[in-house]
Amino acid sequence: MDLFIHTALAAEEAASGDVAGTLGLNLTLFLAQLLNFGLLIVALWFLLFKPMTRYMAERAGKIQSGLENAKKADRKLAELEVERRALLAKAESEATAVLEKADDEAKRMVVEAATTAERKAEAIRERAAKELAEAKEQLLLEVKNQAADLVTLAAQKALGQYVTADIDKRVVSSALKEAEKQL
Repeated sequence: MDLFIHTALAAEEAASGDVAGTLGLNLTLFLAQLLNFGLLIVALWFLLFKPMTRYMAERAGKIQSGLENAKKADRKLAELEVERRALLAKAESEATAVLEKADDEAKRMVVEAATTAERKAEAIRERAAKELAEAKEQLLLEVKNQAADLVTLAAQKALGQYVTADIDKRVVSSALKEAEKQL
């Protein structure tokens, strides 16, 4: 209400006087309003605008920092992807090398086993041939002995009981020589 009274008084004074009064302007009221507006601007500046601009600057800084971190993360991700691909390629080449080495080792083992088997087979063949030769010699010796006995027996029967050891040896050796020629 007090404001209403002041406004009415100001309007009455304005009506009483000069050009400003004719226009309905009261200089003291105008200055008071101007002072109130200035105080409002100063209060809003310090209480609202400055904290708001500070908050906006901090927020912009956080956003900028977040964008930089995102770019760093993207670069790091790209580096890790390149590193991952390099590791995969290296692992693949190592696996290929291991497989090739295992394949070569398997081939070498097969060749070695075949060579060993061939050597064993050859040794068996040689031993069999040797045993066969020994058996043949033994058989020939037995045949010679039997032939000598038969010749001696035949000579004794043909000549009677008068065959001497010397004659026996000569007859046996000539019979053996002839038997060897036939074999």
